[in-house]
Parts: sequence; C-alpha cells; structure tokens
Amino acid sequence: LDVSMALGAKWCFVHCMSLNPENQSDPVNPGCRVRPDQGLDSISELQPGMVTGELSAVWKHLINMLLEMGFIPEQSLLVAPYDFRLAPRQLEERDGFFTRLKQQIENANRADKVKFQKKHPGMRSRVVQRGLMIIAHSMGNPIYRYFEAWIKYTLGEARGRKWLDNNVNTFIAVGA
Repeated sequence: LDVSMALGAKWCFVHCMSLNPENQSDPVNPGCRVRPDQGLDSISELQPGMVTGELSAVWKHLINMLLEMGFIPEQSLLVAPYDFRLAPRQLEERDGFFTRLKQQIENANRADKVKFQKKHPGMRSRVVQRGLMIIAHSMGNPIYRYFEAWIKYTLGEARGRKWLDNNVNTFIAVGA
C-alpha cells in the first residue's frame, strides 16, 4: 500500500476498500478488486513511508530467526493472509480460503517426510514429532479457530479432530 497515493486519492481508496453493500463482496466498480498480498514479504514489513517512517518491521525479526533455524519459505514456513473485511464464511465462499489453508498445511506436512530438525544456536536440536506450529496474530486467532471448526464440520467431528492432531502440533495466539 502506497500511503501517499491512498491519502492523495481518498475517494478511490475508500471506494475500493468498501464491500458491495448487497452481497459483501467486491465493489461494483470492476477496477476495484482488493485481495491480501501473499508470501513472507506480505507480513514482514510495512512499506516505509510518511506514516511508518523507518520503523516498519512487523514480523521481520521472527521470520529471519526462523529462516536461520532452517525453516524453508513456502515449505515449512507458511503465511496465510486473509481479507479482514470478510466474515469467515465469506472467506471460504469467495476465495476458498480454508480449502487452500488446509491444502497448504497438508503439503507442508508431506514435504517434511524426514521430520524437520530444528537448529538454533544455544539450543539442543530436537525433532518435531508431527504437525505444524501455527502462529496467529490479532484477528487471525478467531480466523484460525474458525478454521478448526470448519475442518471438523467438513470432515466430521472424529475425522476432523484426527486431521488436526496429525497436521497441527502447536497453536500460538499472539495479540489475542
């Protein structure tokens, strides 16, 4: 987001960030299709500018530490940005968000056939037995909890619980 552009064209910014009042989807104007950015860069830093200045690191230091420990982007270090304007049900209906998140988690676990060996200076290495560590921030916490409920609803309670047990090792709520 270029803050100077957004402040200079307030009407356009507000219009594009607004949802269609009839169906809570994209605005009627076809030129306004807003989706969250993807990848580690989307959460690492805010764009330095007149509002943030140089103080723009968000998750940059944690990401760098995890990379130094041996985590691999898009394999064992994943991010799942979502459209904060939508209700969880609409995230799935419009973008297939929970279906894609489930697939990302399954792919990451499959790619980790030789259980990920953590390496960190000053710590003894240990092997993660199974599943991913999920770190959610702020409104990502209820989105993740909704994802857990969606898994159980979609797969059935018993199969859903088993899927979560096999694929998710730890959940950490930050800024809950």
